[in-house]
Amino acid sequence: MSVLTHLLPDSSNLRLEDCLLDEIKTKIWLIVSAIRTVVNCPVCHQPTHKIHSRYERLLADLPWADYSITLQLR
Repeated sequence: MSVLTHLLPDSSNLRLEDCLLDEIKTKIWLIVSAIRTVVNCPVCHQPTHKIHSRYERLLADLPWADYSITLQLR
């Protein structure tokens, strides 16, 4: 998994939670989460520690050799 941490962008803001490899379906899932604890409010632009909402996004990337890649962002 150490190779994957070098392939992902900006390790100061993202953490690789898990990597799932399905050899039968030739699929790789990368589960990544944000690690910032303080962000600016989009309305008032003041720093805040409170989480207003959580959601996940799935991004499909180009295949890596025979494996399809899915990046799950939390």
